[in-house]
Amino acid sequence: MTDIIFPDNPKYYDNFHVIDILDYYDGPKAFTFHTTSGDFFLAYFADDDGNSEEWIYTPTSESTVSRLIKNELSIRDFFKLSHVCYFAKTKNKSVITVERKFFEDLESRYIPDEDVFLDFSETLINIKLVKKNISPSNTSEIVIGNVTSHVRKLFKDTMRILRDQSTDFRDCSTSPEFAYSGIIAGSVSIILKPIHRNLLLEKALQIIEKVATDNSSDIEDEIVEKVERSLIPLAPNSKSKVYGFDSIDVSGIVPTSLQPQQISFSLNSAMREKLQKKYGKESQSLFITFTGLAEAGDNVSQSFELRELEANQLDYSSVKCTFDPEEIELYGDLEEAAVWEFMRISSQKRKLRVSGEYDSKEALLNVRSIQAM
Repeated sequence: MTDIIFPDNPKYYDNFHVIDILDYYDGPKAFTFHTTSGDFFLAYFADDDGNSEEWIYTPTSESTVSRLIKNELSIRDFFKLSHVCYFAKTKNKSVITVERKFFEDLESRYIPDEDVFLDFSETLINIKLVKKNISPSNTSEIVIGNVTSHVRKLFKDTMRILRDQSTDFRDCSTSPEFAYSGIIAGSVSIILKPIHRNLLLEKALQIIEKVATDNSSDIEDEIVEKVERSLIPLAPNSKSKVYGFDSIDVSGIVPTSLQPQQISFSLNSAMREKLQKKYGKESQSLFITFTGLAEAGDNVSQSFELRELEANQLDYSSVKCTFDPEEIELYGDLEEAAVWEFMRISSQKRKLRVSGEYDSKEALLNVRSIQAM
């Protein structure tokens, strides 16, 4: 229970900063946030009348939210503990009205029954891009795609080595399919939700968190090295004009046999530099974007040449590119069939913008996204 009375002025709740998404279905349904004054709230979706959305904003603490996540508290019990809440109407992501209410004054249709808990039967992952003055309006779709592609590769790399080392996961796919939302208001975040439950993905997420937080003493060295090498290209690069975030913060909820488990870790340039130093120059790659004419390549080796490059930070006129069709993100009017089409027809050229990690040792761009120009 909180004894602090917060303003019921809509402006107080504008420009809040999303911390964690706790429930997601066709948009966030429960999440925590900080106001611009630093106060900590949980937002719970109440209703949508077609013209505006209704939310219950509840001042709370991280320890109380943790109890909610662990199913130690039902949703109703959570609101009872908080006692006071703020009933908000929003339109186009802006708060238009706020009304202070006691729990007893909330209409019963807004509060679930006593036995209803937040549903954590599926994994939910929130990937947040952190940088001064960053906002959804100044973050391009291709950057979001690049980050998503890197995260998926990190998951797949970890899942593959875990499956190779244990028969427990031999029937699990190492290529999980995700539904994801892109960006939500209040944060530049990507919400990933697996379409199907995958025990191998859940185990991989727990392993990745341990490695990323230097808590991996109980994990085999081979697995630690594989995960660390996969973290290098994902961690922000301070020298990159496109990918130079302060950090990429990953958090989420993973169901386990006992109770839902929270995961949380942060990737930054300091981590990148530490891992590059640990594994030497062969791991040092530069995340970069090239724009040029794609000429037919080899659909067996999944590679092609990008020629007549526009101005770029390496001053290259051409670059050899390779890609994995399962891992690239496609933009513009480009579809996967079109990629294979220009690979098949030797006379075809098409202007593309490609982004990925450039390996100077191999003189090769490992493509993560392709955009038709």
